[in-house]
Amino acid sequence: MRLNRLAILAPGLLGASVALAAKRRGIAGQIAVWARNPDRAQQALCLEIADVASADFSVIDGADAVVLASPVGAMPDLAARMLERPLAPGCLVTDVGSVKGAVVARIDALFAAANRSDARFVGAHPMAGSEKKGMEHANADLFEKSACILTPSAATDPQALAEAEAFWSALGCRMMQMPAEIHDGVVGRISHLPHLAAAALVAPSLGGDPSLARYAGGGFFDSTRVAGGPAEMWAEILLENRAEIAGPLQELVRELSELLEFLEKGDEKRIAAFLEKARSLREDAAGFRAAAR
Repeated sequence: MRLNRLAILAPGLLGASVALAAKRRGIAGQIAVWARNPDRAQQALCLEIADVASADFSVIDGADAVVLASPVGAMPDLAARMLERPLAPGCLVTDVGSVKGAVVARIDALFAAANRSDARFVGAHPMAGSEKKGMEHANADLFEKSACILTPSAATDPQALAEAEAFWSALGCRMMQMPAEIHDGVVGRISHLPHLAAAALVAPSLGGDPSLARYAGGGFFDSTRVAGGPAEMWAEILLENRAEIAGPLQELVRELSELLEFLEKGDEKRIAAFLEKARSLREDAAGFRAAAR
């Protein structure tokens, strides 16, 4: 894939990593970044993330591919503003949002209302990231061998879908497709629930005393790493996908209630069975992940 001008809206960790990956792989002749804050636009230039950067939306004019890399709640507004700008014919628009159902529906509706033949949207979710926040932590290899889920809808142009697959593949991703509603159920379990569990684990583990961490081995920090992610961003994600998270969260509560019962009864056999089930499932999951890579 070769683009003349790639535009990225909101250069946080993911958006800036897209820029760096595209630059390293020679995917785009020019990388343009729009940032809400002029200081952030200047930072994108100083970190050599972008060739041009500005808080003025005209910086995306003429782009033949645009990546929406803002928090999911801001994406429809950014898409609406983008559709007011002159884009290159056939411009591919994609995103990095971790919730797809509502976002894809809103953006599809915006594109339909705008009736722009020169812009085509394909929802995407690269399953890559970090507990760290901001473009200063961007990594050109962030997407290498990571899954990227495309979520085409009835409104998706087949050629745009093929181009989106080529784009994310060129950044290093392993590609897959599923409807947006199925995606939200899958990531509600495999991504959003583990984040909630990690966050819930922090306070009880420390008992209100952070200094206890001086005695911790790797277990505490390994199991709570993702809880270090930006709270506002994750609160928005969890609320956007709350319908799909509620069921798995109730399952987790039941699992913990059972474990508490086993401990209170001193039932070593059931505790061992509980732990063995978890160990075996995790081993199987690790095998599937290794095979996919």
